[in-house]
Amino acid sequence: MKKYIEMFKNIDLRPCELVAIREIAAEYRRQLLLKYHVSDEKELQPYIETWGTYDEAIQYSYLLMCNQIVEKIPKIPDYILEQGFLVEADENEEGVCS
Repeated sequence: MKKYIEMFKNIDLRPCELVAIREIAAEYRRQLLLKYHVSDEKELQPYIETWGTYDEAIQYSYLLMCNQIVEKIPKIPDYILEQGFLVEADENEEGVCS
C-alpha cells in the first residue's frame, strides 16, 4: 500500500489538467442528478435506500468524490476555457494548454 501512496504523492498535475478533471467531475455529477431527476444529493436519499447493487451504490460514492473535486479546484470562467487559456497564464506566456 505504501508504494501506491508514494505514487499518488508524486503526481504533479498542471492547471489545465486540474481544470479538465474538475469539468469531468462536474459533468458526472450533473448527469447523475439528471438521471434521477433531482437537484442535489439530499434529494437522492430515497433512491439510495433502494439501491441494491454495487454499481448503484458506487455511483453515490463517486458523486461525493466529484463534489470534493469540484470544491477543491476553482471554477474557470467559460470565456477563458473557450479561449484555451490556462490558470497559469501569468507564468506561461503562450497561455494555452499543450
